Amino acid sequence: MLSSKELKEKFSFIPDEYLDTDYLDNLFKDRFDESNPNFYHAKGFNKFGYQGKYIDIKVIETKSNDFALSSIKLLSNDQRTSGKGLTVVAIGANPRGTSGRSNYSNKEKREANKNNPRLERTRGNLLRRIIYTMNGQNADSTNRVFLKEFIQLDLFTLRTKDAGDLIPLIRDSSISTKKKYNPAIINYWASKADWLIPCWGQKPDEALSELENYNDFIRNDIIKEIERSTKASVYYYDMNNDGSPTQPSTPSHYENLKQFKDFY
Repeated sequence: MLSSKELKEKFSFIPDEYLDTDYLDNLFKDRFDESNPNFYHAKGFNKFGYQGKYIDIKVIETKSNDFALSSIKLLSNDQRTSGKGLTVVAIGANPRGTSGRSNYSNKEKREANKNNPRLERTRGNLLRRIIYTMNGQNADSTNRVFLKEFIQLDLFTLRTKDAGDLIPLIRDSSISTKKKYNPAIINYWASKADWLIPCWGQKPDEALSELENYNDFIRNDIIKEIERSTKASVYYYDMNNDGSPTQPSTPSHYENLKQFKDFY
């Protein structure tokens, strides 16, 4: 991950406080506390279906429009409490904020996401793959793991019905001077990840020219650094033909996530 100095050199617009690890630790410390003014609890999300069973969950979303973050905590850990709890961080599983219409204003999109967010198929499919992969690894009973928390980040800070809807919104919603905190948040949570899952799909990838320093920052400073590290693992839902990480909008079929080495 980038140091505070390196991050500032690459993204000079990031406010100094967001380069301070202690500040970010404090910002996210009580993120599931309902009194935390920085996050809201997604209404209607208290169950998650997995192989015919339901798991109790809590879902939070950021109130800020300057960075993208949602988090899911699994509460009914009856078979997942023995072992190491892992923090899984995904970059790109864009949760839709509206449905039925694509001509919402940005304000309407934010309000729709706040008042009626949906655990749509992108995050649902990805969660199922994560749990399935961990259950498979638990065949080795001496090295058990379970999902402690799922952190979902985005290259874009607005929610859309479909990834393709991001294209006309890029100038407003990308990692840019208008979104001052997003690179720092991505850098921070990537450093906390036990598993990192890139999954932004092809369409946002077409717009890299609008994402300042994105190619170098995400692919090299984040993903390659973790792939070289022994502290965390990089997993993929799948890989598109152009080499971009697939967005998990297709059914999971309870398959294992893939690691980088599986594609070569």
